[in-house]
Amino acid sequence: MTTYKAAVIGLGRMGSTFDDDMVHGGSVFLPYCHGPAYFNSPNVDLVAGADLHDGQREAFSERWPVPDTHLYTDYREMLANEDCCQSATMGRMGTRENCCYGELALSSLTVLL
Repeated sequence: MTTYKAAVIGLGRMGSTFDDDMVHGGSVFLPYCHGPAYFNSPNVDLVAGADLHDGQREAFSERWPVPDTHLYTDYREMLANEDCCQSATMGRMGTRENCCYGELALSSLTVLL
């Protein structure tokens, strides 16, 4: 069975913690957000993450088995250094702290292809 390496860009709610607020059942199946989904998949190794905020990176590394050496402030550096088959880009649409999510998504796609 092939195992894929995955990374998450944006380590907040949809990247890591949204499941904490969800109740099992109904139309939402857990794991729902990307970090836990990658972690719980038998075919995926969660290997890296990127977020502008120190607190998000710290919380992510405490929750998931991703070493600090594989957590980045700059997603471009992560994509250049990590050998990932897939990445998930989380965040608010628009521009936030000099980060345009359209550019971010295109950079991710370019590296992964």
